[in-house]
Amino acid sequence: MDTDRRRHAKRASIARRVVNEIVHKRAAVVTIEGLRDYLDIPADAALRIIRNLVRAGLFAEIRSGVWMNVAYA
Repeated sequence: MDTDRRRHAKRASIARRVVNEIVHKRAAVVTIEGLRDYLDIPADAALRIIRNLVRAGLFAEIRSGVWMNVAYA
């Protein structure tokens, strides 16, 4: 049970960082590698985050593997 709680806490922490540091501070562009390194997460998790940002209408792919905050578009 402790392992499950830690995972939830880490996911919540990552979600807060994405909202506070990428969405609210309006990161201009993101990549899977950049998010992976910045958040210390696997590439598949970084891709899921990017897909959610795109789905929310906050980021759009501007070229293969690079997504831009639509506030800058």
